[in-house]
Amino acid sequence: MNMSTREELEELDAQRLVLYPVRSRKSRLRVHDVLEHAQWICDGEKMKLADNAIFTHPMPVDRGHEVTDKVASGPRSCIYDVAENRLHVQKAIMALTMGER
Repeated sequence: MNMSTREELEELDAQRLVLYPVRSRKSRLRVHDVLEHAQWICDGEKMKLADNAIFTHPMPVDRGHEVTDKVASGPRSCIYDVAENRLHVQKAIMALTMGER
């Protein structure tokens, strides 16, 4: 499997299988950055650029600023599966590191 990254969502093409947009936590806290960079939002038009790609996100997702509701809740989104798996992994790590020896 070949993995590549793109700096801009407009650089997507039909060969992308997964869309995983990320920004630093620092920029997530600054509302004016989100408003200034409206092109950061993943919407239906950008999903069309990546033919059959699925949308995922490390959560929490900022609906309306990072992704539209339609994409986040759409059939090509797996954000809730990812969040659920992440929870189980975190619980397992806690059990391994905090459990009795």
